[in-house]
Amino acid sequence: QHWKQNAQKSIYLIKKLREKTGIDLLINGGDILTKETTKALAYAKMSNFISELESTGCAVYSCIGNHEFNNPNMSQDSADLAITLSLEEVCSVLYDRQIYNNAVFDSTSGCYYIDIKKTRIFVLQCNYGSNVYLTATRWVLEQMTQIPNGYNVMLFSHVVVEWSEDISSSVPKDRVQAVLNAMDAIKSKTSITYEGRTYDYST
Repeated sequence: QHWKQNAQKSIYLIKKLREKTGIDLLINGGDILTKETTKALAYAKMSNFISELESTGCAVYSCIGNHEFNNPNMSQDSADLAITLSLEEVCSVLYDRQIYNNAVFDSTSGCYYIDIKKTRIFVLQCNYGSNVYLTATRWVLEQMTQIPNGYNVMLFSHVVVEWSEDISSSVPKDRVQAVLNAMDAIKSKTSITYEGRTYDYST
C-alpha cells in the first residue's frame, strides 16, 4: 500500500517471499495513489502498480482503498489539486484484467468474490472516507448465504476489521462487524439479522 510513500520496495519483498515460500497469490490492500493531479496519472499509476505486482509471478487481486477515490496528502494545504475518481473509473482500471473473468461482482459497490481451491474469497470495498457502503455489506451478506458446502471463506478489505480506542469512532463499525458475524454464523451453521433482514447460514 501507499506505493510512493514506501519507496516502491514492495516488489523486492514479495519476490524474496516467493523465493522462500512459493506463494502464488497476492491481494493488494488498496491505497496505491498518493496525490495524483490528473486522471491520466492516476490511471497510469494504478495500472503500472498492478503490472509490477504481476511481474513477481503471482496472481494479483485488488481491494479498493480510499485513496483510489481521492488521494490528498493530509499534511498539505486543503486546497491541493489531487483529483477525485468515481467507483466506475477505479474499477475500469483495477479490474480490466483477464484474471477477473471468473469473479462475481456487485456493480453498485464494486465488491466481488472469487473461488480458488474450494475457498471463496470476498473483497469488501470501502469508499472515499474509508467507510464501507451499506450496499456493500448487504451484498456480501447475501452472497455468503450461497457458499457451496465444504468451502472455506476468506475476507479481504482495505478497512480494518478490528478497532482500538485510537481509531476514529466515525467509522461505521457495524457494517464490517456484520460480515464478521456472518463468517462466524457460517462456522456455527446459524443465522444473523442485520438492518432488519435475516441471513440464514444454517445450510
